[in-house]
Amino acid sequence: MPDGSTAQFNVWESKVMEQGLTNAFPTIKTYAGQGITDKSATIRFDMTEMGFHAIVLSPFTGSVFIDPYDQITTTNYIVYYKKNFSKKDAFLELPQIKSNDKGNTTGNTSKAFPAGQCIGNQRRNYRLAIACTYQYAQAATGLSNPTKAQVLAKIVTTVNRVTGVYEQEVGIHFNLVANNQNIIYTTAASDTALGQFNSDPYSLAPKSHSHITLIIGSANFDLGQTFSTGAGGLVINGNPTGVACDNDYKASAVTGQPNPVGDPYDIDFVAHEIGHQFNSNHTFNANTGDCFDNTNSFSATTATNCEPGSGSTIMAYAGICDEVGIINDLQPHSDPQFHAISIAEILDYSIQDIGNNCPIITATGNNAPIANAGSDYTIPINTPFILTGTGSDPDNDAISYSWEEIDVFGAIGNWNATQTANIPLFRSFTPKNNGIRYLPQISDVVNVTTTIGERLPSISRTMKFRLTVRDNKAGGGGTCFDDALITVNNTGGAFAVTSQNTNGIVCIDGETRTVTWSKGSTSSSPFNVVNVTIELSVDGGYTFPVTLVASTPNDGTENIIIPANFTTTARIRVRALNNIFYAINSKNFTIKVNPAPVKWLSVAAQKEKNKTVKILWTVNEIENSYYDVERSVDGNKFEKIITVDASKENGNNHNYAAIDIKPIIGKNYYRIKQVDKDGHYTYSIVVFVMIDEANNSFTIYPNPATSNINLYSNANFYKADIQMFDAIGRLVFAQINKDITKGSIININLSNLSKGVYSIRIQSDNNETIVKKLILQ
Repeated sequence: MPDGSTAQFNVWESKVMEQGLTNAFPTIKTYAGQGITDKSATIRFDMTEMGFHAIVLSPFTGSVFIDPYDQITTTNYIVYYKKNFSKKDAFLELPQIKSNDKGNTTGNTSKAFPAGQCIGNQRRNYRLAIACTYQYAQAATGLSNPTKAQVLAKIVTTVNRVTGVYEQEVGIHFNLVANNQNIIYTTAASDTALGQFNSDPYSLAPKSHSHITLIIGSANFDLGQTFSTGAGGLVINGNPTGVACDNDYKASAVTGQPNPVGDPYDIDFVAHEIGHQFNSNHTFNANTGDCFDNTNSFSATTATNCEPGSGSTIMAYAGICDEVGIINDLQPHSDPQFHAISIAEILDYSIQDIGNNCPIITATGNNAPIANAGSDYTIPINTPFILTGTGSDPDNDAISYSWEEIDVFGAIGNWNATQTANIPLFRSFTPKNNGIRYLPQISDVVNVTTTIGERLPSISRTMKFRLTVRDNKAGGGGTCFDDALITVNNTGGAFAVTSQNTNGIVCIDGETRTVTWSKGSTSSSPFNVVNVTIELSVDGGYTFPVTLVASTPNDGTENIIIPANFTTTARIRVRALNNIFYAINSKNFTIKVNPAPVKWLSVAAQKEKNKTVKILWTVNEIENSYYDVERSVDGNKFEKIITVDASKENGNNHNYAAIDIKPIIGKNYYRIKQVDKDGHYTYSIVVFVMIDEANNSFTIYPNPATSNINLYSNANFYKADIQMFDAIGRLVFAQINKDITKGSIININLSNLSKGVYSIRIQSDNNETIVKKLILQ
């Protein structure tokens, strides 16, 4: 792998050629595989006389490509992440030509294949015919007189990679037709049909369809196109949708590029043009660079302009929309994935439209995943928020999640144009292994920066987001959608933290600080955020592991106690409860933890003859104030029984002792709380002493009990208090100032109490206390 690691896959042969073509070219082999080390990863690779080529698709580590170092050698290879590939060449894509007699595409495709519909148990197999000009043959192979086997090998590499993406995203597989070699041309002399139109897409596209139909036969292929070096991209579309399975236009398409090899050609261009053949329209929303060339004509449609700027998915225009002084490119290349809207268009066409008329449908043995986008919410303007979705897979496949904005019909313009209704604000990112997306990304929130393609809504509007869950199953993936509607309201302005926003703030653990926030109108309708939670980050605002206040009224102010978490990069987050928006203070601050002024050397407790307990401890101390001796009957809940002043001498060892004159019958747990002169404190270890019961004891029966118990006394108690406490120390029963004679039985009805563990305490007038546990079933 590019980082030097190795990855393991289960692999099998997966053909992208019909059997007749396989028989004619047996040395061309293609394979597919599922990750072992990364179960979400899929691989497709080929082995031909032109070398080894592979594409690894992983939502978690990024896409990886393996190619020969150059077109000539097959001994040296380069392994690279797609994100590190140099910027691609300009690509001239021409507007789709639509026949007047068959209509135009005007529908809102986000509704064509709506949320809640899922795929995964079927794969559609299309017969693909790829012709090529001789100019492509020579450029792709790097040879002046290549053989058809060599050119076919280059075409197979492209088709194999494209198939890997289409299988995983939309359940579609491509097989090159049995006699595809008959439409491959290697020299100018042999190419009398296509080569003359190599750089003329408007002539080459219709010629592509007529020639492929003539040579291959209309009944023998489902869609096709011609590869060239100068025609750019063009699909002639005679339908209101796509062209696959349409005998009149199914091969009226071209993809041309001067360097027609590698990831940019295979994914950015060929997969893109095939997407058009399945009625997938452009998703970018920009009007500069090559984006302007297309938005200036009817080939772009506001029905799918859901990606800001150039966009980043296959049907967008990543890397070719910048121009002098204006930036609209989100990244140099398209990610090998479709936007949710593109998936909806392709599924709609291939399952519910003409595209379902010709493929061979096979069962995958896979089951669709499940997606749940959660509830709809109303949020304030200019306020970050978090989308949280869930998913599952009945086959326990390694699922991934994508949250994408699917707002369409907005005005076409630059990514940072003045906000109006429906324009997209949030770009698409590659899938993740969880269903959480911070909008904008958390790095921009904490650094108060802006990433191209992400900005907060500043006007009242509705925003529609789609959660896409993929199961990443090699050979035929499963996909499922669910949508969430976010309503943005400008009443009261943004929700923001207004404290801790200056440099140089230093806090000491244990001290009280005030957190303030501008709540606007969020405590009332339509937001209805009654309470918020306040959390602490120690890594500059990227994670918030410490809850300072679990729930407090959304009134704009709250006092917090600084915890003992040393950091120079503390941040405060105030997060709405029962909603999705939040705010983080804008500056890091420091938390200092004071060193303990006491070094505990020893702690002990011992029983004395007069039924008292002596607690002893030895310490080395500096600037200490006092000690509290605390006692517990269960080792959990402690109460103070004695206070001892600290020595005024610093830096020396000191011995201390205290007497508990009223220990409890049974176990007595003790700990020492040290409090320094600044009010900070620490605790010693816990020690315990057992005080044996004498004759002045009592017995509980039955124990465990259900509704009634009896207290049997073995001694006389005068003016005794009988008290019963639940597990958290609440008094649930009491009889005060009662004389109890030896041998007497006291019946207590407990039918109104819940099941659990209780303690019963009897304290006599001589302050002797006896405590016993009771289990109520």
